[in-house]
Amino acid sequence: MTPEQPVFFYDLGSPECYLVGERVMGELDPVPEWEPVHAAALGIELGGGDRDALAAAAAQMGLLAMCWPSVWPADTERAMLTATWAKRGGRAVAYSQAAFRQAFAGGRDLGDEGTVLIAAAACEMHPTAVLKGTGAGGHHASRPRRRPRAVLGPWLSRAGPGRAGAIMKANRVLHLIVTRGGREPVFLADTPFGARGRGRLDRIEVVSVDEGEVVLYWELPAKPAARLLKTLRADLAGLDVDSFLTRWRDADVTADWPL
Repeated sequence: MTPEQPVFFYDLGSPECYLVGERVMGELDPVPEWEPVHAAALGIELGGGDRDALAAAAAQMGLLAMCWPSVWPADTERAMLTATWAKRGGRAVAYSQAAFRQAFAGGRDLGDEGTVLIAAAACEMHPTAVLKGTGAGGHHASRPRRRPRAVLGPWLSRAGPGRAGAIMKANRVLHLIVTRGGREPVFLADTPFGARGRGRLDRIEVVSVDEGEVVLYWELPAKPAARLLKTLRADLAGLDVDSFLTRWRDADVTADWPL
């Protein structure tokens, strides 16, 4: 964020924030930084707006007709946690706009996990990554490791030579998810200018297509992550499942790993 860039503080459960969010991206120059703030955690109650006035404002802006959620005001804790996590990967705006529209144009409950995951999917955030990254379902947000290594999920123990489909190309049963720790170009990401002076860590996950489970993942600075991603894509396209897993299950990928 530059000193001149405005900041838009919002809670996804606020219809007023929904309408403001639709306006600011087209009317402000520069566009604002979106900063999720959980209103309930600050003791702020949502839900007291004039529905007729809000519906009229949406119509005047040319938006879809307001469709109020059956549960409102909603418990937005999960949705806001996801917004905070999405911001780490530079997807706060895309996710938040999708969530707002699910709630106030689609009438869905933001307190429902399914609504959150639908909004996340709209901006290419995989459900498994969202649940793990936000600590849902007993998982915890990942932390950088001193020597990033491939970490095997439960799926890998079932993916031995006898697994059905093992002779298939790896990209038929596995796919990649990349969560970037910032929006700056790769050549700036590992400098003092990247990730607000802290240097950027990118997360690469290899996920089972059928079961949605994380098979392997790495967290690396942006430049080695980009090199690793290129190699993984080539191997997924060129190797069968067994060969791919044999090569990568014990890979010791460090920041200076020569790819």
